Order: sequence, then C-alpha cells, then structure tokens
Amino acid sequence: DIDKMFYNFAISEKFKNVHYSGIIPVDSAIKNSYIKSFPNHCLFVSNLKRDMSAINKISKINLNEKSKIKKYSDDPEYLLSPTVCFNCFENFQDSIIQKNIKITSISNCHRYESLNYKTFERLKIFSMRELIIFGSNKDILINIEKSIKFFKKIFNKMKLNFKISTATDAFFGIENIEKKIFQHSNELKFELQMYLPYENKWLAVASFNNHLDTLTKAYNIRLKNNKTVYSGCIGVGYERLLYAIYSQRGFIKI
Repeated sequence: DIDKMFYNFAISEKFKNVHYSGIIPVDSAIKNSYIKSFPNHCLFVSNLKRDMSAINKISKINLNEKSKIKKYSDDPEYLLSPTVCFNCFENFQDSIIQKNIKITSISNCHRYESLNYKTFERLKIFSMRELIIFGSNKDILINIEKSIKFFKKIFNKMKLNFKISTATDAFFGIENIEKKIFQHSNELKFELQMYLPYENKWLAVASFNNHLDTLTKAYNIRLKNNKTVYSGCIGVGYERLLYAIYSQRGFIKI
C-alpha cells in the first residue's frame, strides 16, 4: 500500500491524521485567491431551488433535457476542493492557535482542465495525501526539508528516475506573472518530477510548498500574542505517482 509509506512517515513526524469533506465554501476560494488564479479549474456544487414545482419537473427529466437542470439550480455556495489543505485552513479560520500544528489528510481533489484529460497525468478527480504545517517559517522549512529527504530515500530505494526542482503553479493568468516570478526568486515551491520513458518527458507527482503567511492572513489565523503564523504543505498525487512508477518499472512490489 503506497499510502501506508507516506502515512507512516507523517505519523512518525507527529502529524495528526484528519478526515475532511472535500468541499469548501465559494467564499473560501475567493478569500484564498484560488478563483482569481485558477478560475478554469473550478468545479462548483449546486442544488435545486427550494421549489416543489422545479423539483417535480427535474424528477421527470429525460436524457435530452439535461440543459433544463441549470434553469432550476440555485446559485452555488460550495466548490469541490481542488486541494486538501484548503479544508484545513477553512477549519482553522478566525482562530488563535496555541502552538505549532501539523496535520495530514488524504482526500479526493477536483480540477477541471478542459481537454487535458488524456492519461493519468491529469484527472478530474484524483487522490492526494497532504502534510500541512502551521508555525514559524523555520518550522515550515524544517518539515519541507525532512519530507524531501524522505521522498529521495524511498524513490532511490525503488530505483526510480526522478528529480526535484524549483517550480511555480501549473497555470497563471497574465495578472499573476509577478507571483510566478516571486515564487521562483524565493524558492517557495519545489516539485518532485518523475521521468516518463515512453513519452520522453517529466511528470510532477509531488510538491513542497512554503506559503509564508499568505494563507494564514487570508484566513485570519494567528498565534497567541498576535504573532505571525506561517504555513506550508507537502502533497503527493497517487494516480500520477502510480502512473509514473508503472511507466518506469511496470508492476513492482511497493
């Protein structure tokens, strides 16, 4: 079980395992700027209007009448979460934490990428385990360094062809070019990429992210005495990882 390796590592590093729902309020995605940066990835959740006539009509809908659903749908209040850590930030918003917090969770993530669904490289729904840290900037850096060392150790043991390099997010609008340059210059995001021999290219399967205080400010999360809380996360996408392992080694015992 590949998740067992990452779960055991998280528990050994004193991360608390938590289960999250996999949906976040639309307000949250506006607050953390996800909608601003990645509007094309969003999958909104809506329900039917509280109208018995509309409900009765929808219950009798035929296959060729699917377009009518929009007419009777309410405004979406939730978004299928595109990453695990947003649920964690939502949980701690407007709170004062007494000490450093380390949480791990596995959940489905959801991103709409239009015509890019060609292989397991990109899926609309995929499984991700994340390790999320709240604390000082030093705490974030220490945990990211430990995680990178752990990934290197197990991937070398499995004799996989991989590399770790600085990176930015996969998509930026024109208005986010300054953010892209900022991430590169400060080395706030690293990716673990695995080689796909039959496609002659590299695929990112994990990322190591230092958020600084960007998200804790957005969610109004503070330490006692109003000290700044920093955050970071490490995420590994399992479908991508297994696809890359199979591409290199075929079926192997993990």
